Amino acid sequence: MKRLFTLFLCLAMLFGLTAAAFAETSGPEWAVDEEGTLTVRGSTGDYTPDEPAPWQEQADVIRRIVVEEGATAIGSYAFADLIAAETAVIPDSVAVIGRAAFASCWALSGISLGTGVEEIGADAFLDCFALE
Repeated sequence: MKRLFTLFLCLAMLFGLTAAAFAETSGPEWAVDEEGTLTVRGSTGDYTPDEPAPWQEQADVIRRIVVEEGATAIGSYAFADLIAAETAVIPDSVAVIGRAAFASCWALSGISLGTGVEEIGADAFLDCFALE
């Protein structure tokens, strides 16, 4: 009986950790790994300076932004103020990059931009001083 209980606890913890690997919010699923890579599954939706994206709380540790294939839009202010982010990967499926989407990403020096981008909003890369 004790072994069965232990097995049950281990399984519950395993499934709990797996489910927690990607945070589920009203927006896309996302996670930040130990190397500082923010991975976003799905389109981000729009945010504002007063109501920032949920990953904004980890702005000081995010070094790389990866939007997974299948996302079609990066919303307004989605990655704004991620001051430690150095690179971003935007897949071919993304057609729209919203207003100020990457604004004030001071360390952002490289972007892998997919071929599907058709629209880039105003100030999308405002104050991205490291971009050339």
